[in-house]
Parts: sequence; structure tokens; C-alpha cells
Amino acid sequence: MYIAIVSVGLISYVFLKIFKTESKIIGTFIMNSFRGNYAYIGLPVSYFTFGDKGLVIASIYMAFIVPFVNFLSIISLTIFSSTKKNLSKIFKQIIFNPLAIGCIIGIIFSFFKIKIPLSIDRFLNINSSATLPLALLAIGASINFDKLKSSLKLSIINSLFKLIFLPLIGFIIIFIMKIPIDLKSKIIIILLATPSATVNFVLASTMNGDANLSANTIILSTILSFFTYSIYLYLFSFL
Repeated sequence: MYIAIVSVGLISYVFLKIFKTESKIIGTFIMNSFRGNYAYIGLPVSYFTFGDKGLVIASIYMAFIVPFVNFLSIISLTIFSSTKKNLSKIFKQIIFNPLAIGCIIGIIFSFFKIKIPLSIDRFLNINSSATLPLALLAIGASINFDKLKSSLKLSIINSLFKLIFLPLIGFIIIFIMKIPIDLKSKIIIILLATPSATVNFVLASTMNGDANLSANTIILSTILSFFTYSIYLYLFSFL
């Protein structure tokens, strides 16, 4: 999965550089191309397709993939959204990014099995449950139909990178490495084929990325994923 994610990021970069795309668009496009909606779409699809076993495998994969894509997203947006290409400044922005700090703290708590006090745990659960609705409201409020028309082509391309190119690269890697096309491999494809994550919009907005492109890609990729998932699940029946 890691190789596929990095590969689609590099392909996105080369593709956009060929067309001399604006820097902040590059960072957002790259993030949208690999950061998927694992929790709200990847897990349910895994569960309803393969049952409890599929859900367990997908959850285990998520534990490794989420911190990885979080850090890659921060790196992508920081490098391409930074006004000054100063390596030390970029490095500091990456290390001290709140999302990066949160990931590191989460990994430490998980590794050392540190228990969170019940009151704090409940408070965090209440806040986390509000994240998706608030993000969706922000996306809806940010939609500008004039800008939607102007960036529609790029949003469609971005959605295709996420829904088709990324899982295709994943399948090619599985084939080249002669990994059996079993339940685990199919779960990998399902997770790679998830539409762009809703939180991508929040990151693009707060880190000087292209929030408009992110919002459009989230909407388009989510709609198109109904069709791409239908195709992938149909093809699974032959494997």
C-alpha cells in the first residue's frame, strides 16, 4: 500500500509539473490523490462485502496507513504551499504541525498502552463525532459554482487519480510481487479505492492549499466511487 500511495503522489507531481500548475494546487492535488475516506467508506465497504473478517483486516491496515498518509499530506501541503522554499522552515512546519503532533502522541499512547481518563475520553469522543458534520457543512458553504465550473476538469482528473490510478497501481504491485489475490489483497484494493477524505478540505484550508479543488474532488470522487466500487466488486468475483 505504501508503494502505491507514494507512486501516485509522484505521478501526480510529474503530471501537474508538465502543465505548469500553480504550486498550492500541486500540494492539494497530490493529497487528494492518495488520502482516502477509510473510516466512513473503506470500513463499511469491507464489512458489507466480506463480513466481520473483512472489517477486522481493514481496521488493522488502517492502523498503519492512516499515520502514513497523514504525514505525507502534511509534507505535500507544506512543501508546495510554502511561500519560501527554506528547508529548515519547511522541516519545522512539518514537525510542529498539529496533525503530526497528534499522530505522534496517538502512536505513543497506543504503543505503551496508556489509558486515557474516562472524562477526557468522553470529551474527545463528543468532539470527534462532530468532525464529519462540521467538515461537510464547511464544504457545502465553500462551494462557489463559478469556481466549480472553472476547476471541474481538474477535479475530475483528481478524482480519477484517486479512484482508478491508485487502486490500479496497487493491483499492478500485487501482481508484480506475486502476492496471492486473496481476501487481504482485495481489502487493500478497497481501501486504496476510497474517495478523497472529507478532512482533506480542512487541511487544504488551514495549510494554504487549494480548498476549492479539495471540496470539489471530495464531492465528485464520493459520487463516482459508487460506480467504481461496483466495478471492482464485480471483478473480485472473477479473482
